Amino acid sequence: MKDNSLDDFNQAMNAGEGATTVVLFYGSWLPEAACKDMLATYDALSSRFREVNLLQFSVNEQTHIPMALGVKAIPAMFSFKGNALLDNKYGFMNDSRMAEFIQQAVDGGETDEF
Repeated sequence: MKDNSLDDFNQAMNAGEGATTVVLFYGSWLPEAACKDMLATYDALSSRFREVNLLQFSVNEQTHIPMALGVKAIPAMFSFKGNALLDNKYGFMNDSRMAEFIQQAVDGGETDEF
């Protein structure tokens, strides 16, 4: 997977009420092994969760979105249903925790309008 653009994010937020989006924020300066593992897992999960908009952003390259969302630490994952924020988690996640987070977004949850 490649990093996404602000246009990709805006398009996902306007995809409709039922659309699920999960965003991974990472920093290129983080320990290389941890970031590579997380990015590789996220990429692998894209084939399992084809109905989900999986977006990723390096906070070095894309600053507007993390600032707008109030990202406090990285790595961070945010989930949305339509443009409503469902959840966010900070810190490294292994493959099973990441899959659970994405599945929880698909299933829905508490929301805060974004």
